[in-house]
This record gives sequence, C-alpha cells and structure tokens, in this order.
Amino acid sequence: MRDRSAVDVYAVPPAYVNTYRPVPQAGNIAPQERNLTDMDDAMAQDNLMMLKESRPAQDLQLQLAIRSRAWWETPASTFRPRVPHR
Repeated sequence: MRDRSAVDVYAVPPAYVNTYRPVPQAGNIAPQERNLTDMDDAMAQDNLMMLKESRPAQDLQLQLAIRSRAWWETPASTFRPRVPHR
C-alpha cells in the first residue's frame, strides 16, 4: 500500500478488509447501520485507491517543478551561443 506504484491498486480492497474486517452480514446488524458501514467502507477504499493512483502523477509534477526551477536558475549564457557584437 505504501509503495509509490499504482500497479497493485487492486490489492487495496482485500488489504482494507483484512485490516478493518468485512461488513457484518445481514441479520447481525441493523439494515441502516449495515448500509452506512458499507458506504463508509466503499468511500474509504475509493479514497485509498485514488491516493495510490495519483502518486505517480504527484512524483512527475515534483520532478518537473525541480527541473523547471533548475532551468530558470541557470544563467542564460549557458543556453545561448555568444554572438560577437559588430
């Protein structure tokens, strides 16, 4: 879960259920409470999956920001050939 790869995003739901236990079976809990628990779990898993999927994009943005800053801080003379004045 904590690695920076989105390849194993579908491992989130089973890991979530193993950590927080499955939603109680019908009959063991009031229907309204079961529905709320099921919706809460679905939203939590969705958020975890979205976080995992967005990690590579965040890393790319950070790399681009670092490169952009380095480009702007580099003197222009290193990018442009010097032309003699006439």
